[in-house]
Parts: sequence; C-alpha cells; structure tokens
Amino acid sequence: LPLLLILLVLQFTSVNPSENITQTEFLNKVENNDVKSVTFVTDAGYAEVELINNASNTPKLHFRYSDIKDVKEQIRLKNSDDYQIIIDSREENRMFGEILSWILPLIFFVIIIISAIGWFKVYKKTGFSGWTSLIPVYRTLILLKIINKPWHWIFLFCIPLVNIVFIIWSMNLLSKNFGKDEGFTVGLLLLPFIFIPILGFDNSEYKKRITK
Repeated sequence: LPLLLILLVLQFTSVNPSENITQTEFLNKVENNDVKSVTFVTDAGYAEVELINNASNTPKLHFRYSDIKDVKEQIRLKNSDDYQIIIDSREENRMFGEILSWILPLIFFVIIIISAIGWFKVYKKTGFSGWTSLIPVYRTLILLKIINKPWHWIFLFCIPLVNIVFIIWSMNLLSKNFGKDEGFTVGLLLLPFIFIPILGFDNSEYKKRITK
C-alpha cells in the first residue's frame, strides 16, 4: 500500500507529455508558419515550441539547438508584418528536480523500513516470529492465522476489486484483535506506515477473536 500511494503521487505530479523534434523539423515548421513562440532554455541547451494551432492535449515540442544565435537569426529572417514568432529565453530551475531525485527515494526507503519494523513488532506481539513478516506470501498466511481466517483467503487477495473488500476486512479484524476501533482500521488502510508501527509499539495486547 505505501508503494501504491507513492505511485499515485508521482502520477498526479508528473509533467505534461512532451515530444522531441530535431532542429531541422523545427525550422521546417517555421517555414510553414506553424510556430507561435519558442523559448530557449539557455542552461539546458533545448528550446520549447508552441504551435499556432496547438491543442490543449497536444504534447509539448522540444528540440536541441546547436547554435542559439544561428537559430534565432533564421527565426528573425522569417518574421514579417503578417507572421511574428515570439522569441523568449529562460534558465531551467533544476534545484527542485535535483531535490526530488534524492528525497523521493529517501522517503520511499524510510517508509519501507518503518513499515517493515512495524510489521515485525506486530507479528511478534501475536506470538509469531517477527521474521515471518518479511517473507512474501508466507507473511500473508500468518496474517490469516492472526485474524483467524482460512488460508485460502490468500487467493481472494489476488482477485481485482474483490481483494479490496478482503484487505479492508482483514485490516479491520487485525485492528479488532488488538482492541482498536474502526477509526484505527481507517488509519491502517490509509497510513499503514504510521499506524502499523503504532500497533507494534504501543501497549495494546493481542487477543484472538472468534470470527465467522
């Protein structure tokens, strides 16, 4: 679940799609009077192109230039009273991208470690070896024992949409076995890397409930 949350964040924060073209292709578009504006990113060696009839869902065009002065000169030669290409330039702010490049993996790593430690403690509190929480598939079988459900539930976790229902059900049973309420179940589902360690390190006691 932590991995799913991170992927969703990355999905919603991703930039608009872009398409790379050559400098020659760009100049051809200039010749055809298709270019509205061009912005040279001077510290990155590429330019962003906006077309006159550019739809909102059309990928942004980028091209790498060999000589910025030569490209600008060819654009100016094409400019006329009837056709004016807007020329702009800026520097790329790389600091934010550089920070994300190391801070996101660090956050991901910390979440994985905290979650693993939390599950280790939870399994240990239930009387099982903490190391079983680190073994794929087997850890799920142990979890089913903890919440007093049959082993074949593991197949239900593999069925799309159906698995959502049984994951919620399982987390609620786990919460109940430690004397927690439905609010804690919500925490286990939405913020497991916080609530699993809480469950593992607090003074709550595991009491196996008889479920049907």
